[in-house]
Amino acid sequence: DLGYTLTSVQDTQLGFTGVLKLSGPNRTAAYGEDIPWLSLDVRLETATRMRFRIKDANAQRHTVPMKMPYVARKQKKTDYRVSVTTSPFGLAVTRESTGTTVFNSTFGALVYLPQFLQISTTVPSTNVYGLGERTGKLRLNFDWQKIVMFAS
Repeated sequence: DLGYTLTSVQDTQLGFTGVLKLSGPNRTAAYGEDIPWLSLDVRLETATRMRFRIKDANAQRHTVPMKMPYVARKQKKTDYRVSVTTSPFGLAVTRESTGTTVFNSTFGALVYLPQFLQISTTVPSTNVYGLGERTGKLRLNFDWQKIVMFAS
């Protein structure tokens, strides 16, 4: 087995949280061992914006400081629908008005190591611009390409 299994989900004031457990045996790679337990935080912030975060459930790790808009409680009526699959864990965001899936990670295994994160996704358009850290053309070739999000 690869990836993680969603073992529990709990509603919160801002959306919902979950616990992810490594599905198979712990693998050792050049970037460390798989993190066995992860926490999922999904926030339904506005009618048009949601945010999810996956982090190590048992250890503090460096987080890039970012100013985020203050949100007191989850948005009840949204223009999107968030769904999760349990095993292997995946998350999908669908536009309510058209049924178009705008983010889908349900087909690829999540990899979470101390120095390496991998989440596979599909997007509904070939017009993707400015994603990740790179030099070159602004419009990206998004046809099953590996794209680095953050570089050190």
